[in-house]
Amino acid sequence: MTRALASLLLATSLAAGLATGCGAASTPIGPAGVAPGQPITAPRGTWTWTSVDGAVCDDGTPTGIGVYLTDSPNLIVYLEGGGACWDYSTCFQLNTSVHGPFGPAQFAQRAASLGAPGTVFSEADAATFKGWNKVYVPYCTGDVHGGDAVQTYTSGGLSGTVHHVGYHNVTLALARIVATVPTPARLVWTGSSAGGFGATFNYTQGRATFPGAKAYLIDDSGPVFVDAGINDFLKNGWIASWGLANTLFKLCPDCVAGDFSLAYPTMARTFPADRMALLSSLQDQVIRSYLLLQPAIFQGELEKLTAQRFDGSANLRYFLQAGETHTMLGDEPSHTTGGVNVADWIGKMVGDDASWGSVKP
Repeated sequence: MTRALASLLLATSLAAGLATGCGAASTPIGPAGVAPGQPITAPRGTWTWTSVDGAVCDDGTPTGIGVYLTDSPNLIVYLEGGGACWDYSTCFQLNTSVHGPFGPAQFAQRAASLGAPGTVFSEADAATFKGWNKVYVPYCTGDVHGGDAVQTYTSGGLSGTVHHVGYHNVTLALARIVATVPTPARLVWTGSSAGGFGATFNYTQGRATFPGAKAYLIDDSGPVFVDAGINDFLKNGWIASWGLANTLFKLCPDCVAGDFSLAYPTMARTFPADRMALLSSLQDQVIRSYLLLQPAIFQGELEKLTAQRFDGSANLRYFLQAGETHTMLGDEPSHTTGGVNVADWIGKMVGDDASWGSVKP
């Protein structure tokens, strides 16, 4: 299926009403810190799969997290990307998100390349996060790690159940993580694409779990546009299907009115000493397709977001690059703006360099 055809079908499905699921939301989870659970036992200096009791993929199969444990005082938590879905059409016909299962076999395939040079997990000598404790949160719930609901979607005589419990999975994982690395000196909370959105949506509960850490948010290619920059069909589908009243709206009550971008200044005010960043291409072809936007319109909405929510902030910054490529943390050497490479820029960010600031073409 071509991207144009997929976008046309997606737009048609949205206009027809979407989100006809019968929801059964689980217990609301507030944005408070997560209490320690069972510590993780794993060898040092190697990627290891760890099951997380209660965490499940969209199909109800059990899942967990990957960990790379060291003796470092620092911790980076990365949320994986992989699309999104919110009704029968997107979840079961167009398949606009990755599906479960995601367990030890799937993680073994990921782990083989996680530490490669040029990635955010690189163990090369000059890598920013070399030697840090690292956590890889897989994605298989279709809700940009933001959901706390179980939905049964129908279309004619067809039906299917989806566990949109990404936010709840992160909460369960945090209990294991904080029991294992209880007092990190530095905490980086990040993710790419759906994981970039998820890093933003989950930042408050992640940050509150480690109140003593010097903390940083890096949202790679998950821009949350201002107000009508995200189509109401999409927002309404996400709210109903993913149970955002129990997740995003706990973080950002002002977002209930429909402007999800208010999450950025809300976090900046809540954690004024934290540094927070958005990475994006000006015309990201993947995100603009999901948001049903033409390239120039996407760029205009991105520039509106950075002007209205980032410029003038004491602790919000952005790294924008020309073009339409998608995500940066998996191939950092390829992403440079005005002579500044994204890896060096992130290094200044987490190194608390006073010269760290927004960059754009």
